Amino acid sequence: MRACPALNKVGTCNPIHCETTSDPSPLGSELDTIGDRSVAPRVSKCLVRPSASADIPDITAIYANFVATTTATFELVAPDAAEMLRRRQAVLDHGLPFLVAELEGYIVGFCYASQFRPREGYRFTVEDSIYVRPDCIGHGVGKVLLAELIAQCQALGCHSMVACICGVNVSSVALHASLGFQQVGLLAEAGIKFGEWLRLLIMQRALE
Repeated sequence: MRACPALNKVGTCNPIHCETTSDPSPLGSELDTIGDRSVAPRVSKCLVRPSASADIPDITAIYANFVATTTATFELVAPDAAEMLRRRQAVLDHGLPFLVAELEGYIVGFCYASQFRPREGYRFTVEDSIYVRPDCIGHGVGKVLLAELIAQCQALGCHSMVACICGVNVSSVALHASLGFQQVGLLAEAGIKFGEWLRLLIMQRALE
C-alpha cells in the first residue's frame, strides 16, 4: 500500500463519494473521456477495515492535524507514533475495534471504540472517537467509518455508545445525529484550548 504523503501534498477527495466495500481494489474517480464524449466519473470505493500497525504513521499524521489546528480534541500536544501505537493496542486489548478508511491506497480516516469509564460497571458502554483527513471531510468517510464501528460494537454485545464532542463542532454533531445519536448532556466550559473555554456536548445511542 502506498504511504500517505504530507496531508497538504495529496489530491483532495473531491469529487469522490465514499461507499463501504470489502473490495481491495477501489475504482478510480477521474472523469473518463472517449473521443469528445465525456463519461460519468467512476465512484471510488472507501474500504473500511481493521487497522494495522503499518497504518500508524498515517493515523498519527491525521490526529496531529486535529490537535494542532482544531478544538475537536482537548489534547494540546500531538502524540508521536509510538504513543499512537500504544493507544491502538490498548483498544485492541479490550477487544474493541480500531478501524481505518482506505481510499485508493491512502488512509483517509480512522475511528475506534474505547471503554467509556474504567470501572467494571461501565463495561457495556463504549465511547467513539473518529478523525477524518481534512481534505476528505464532507465526502462520507466519517459516516461509513462510524456506521461500521457501530455495527461491530453491536456484534460484540455493547449496550450503548457515547460521543463526547469538544467545543462547537457542527459536522460531528450532524454525523452522530444522522446515525441515531441524541444529545443527553452539555458541560459548559469543560476545558480550555487556544485560550478559549470550550463546552463538552455528550451524545448517545442505544446499540441493542
